[in-house]
Amino acid sequence: AVVSTQSTGRFMKQSTYDKIHFKDYVTRSIECLLRASTSGMMKTRWNACHALMNALQNPVISPLDADWAPLLFETLTSVIVHCKNFKVRINATLALSQPSSRACYGGHFTKVWTTVVILLGEEPSVPGSMAGYTEKLRLQLILLLCHMICLHGEGDRKVMTSSLARLSAPSIAQCSDSSTSDKLTENELALVTHARVVVKELQPEFAVAMEMLSPRQLPDDDAAFKTGLITANI
Repeated sequence: AVVSTQSTGRFMKQSTYDKIHFKDYVTRSIECLLRASTSGMMKTRWNACHALMNALQNPVISPLDADWAPLLFETLTSVIVHCKNFKVRINATLALSQPSSRACYGGHFTKVWTTVVILLGEEPSVPGSMAGYTEKLRLQLILLLCHMICLHGEGDRKVMTSSLARLSAPSIAQCSDSSTSDKLTENELALVTHARVVVKELQPEFAVAMEMLSPRQLPDDDAAFKTGLITANI
């Protein structure tokens, strides 16, 4: 059922969504996936978060003004904090990275941002066998921050800068060590590069914090930046 809902959500067209009862179908499907993301077998939770990510990639299915938006952000934010399975948390982070505009996050922007910053400020304590998944999670959290930086509004800046300032230097350095540029796709590299450009225009101390959070060896020249944006269609 989760896989079926995933396929429907990803490929649904506006003409289908506008038909009678289909909005209700989407609402029920999203609510079902959110319940599945927090209970049952871990594979089911992983699939549910993956399905939510795919659904949110579809511009037709937007959390903007949706009745299910509060539950979406509340549930996924809880999953990235409390779920014991790193694969599930990674997919939940990816789902939170899909909203395409600041308006889609609505009043949940600050909660999502603050939660991610707090997670990045924590010192992970996991068995050696899970270290790789820890690094992948931290990289996705950094990419989520970059995504939100590129979308943020003027009213978000105070909270964003104050929360980043709480990150300790060792924790930030650890983020940098675990997220080198060779682990990024071209689109992800363009996203981080774009975020760095944005913060440099906003506030010097914010730029310093972002520089420390960003993966190392990113291109700084305008040509590389423009190439990245073209690749990512930003």
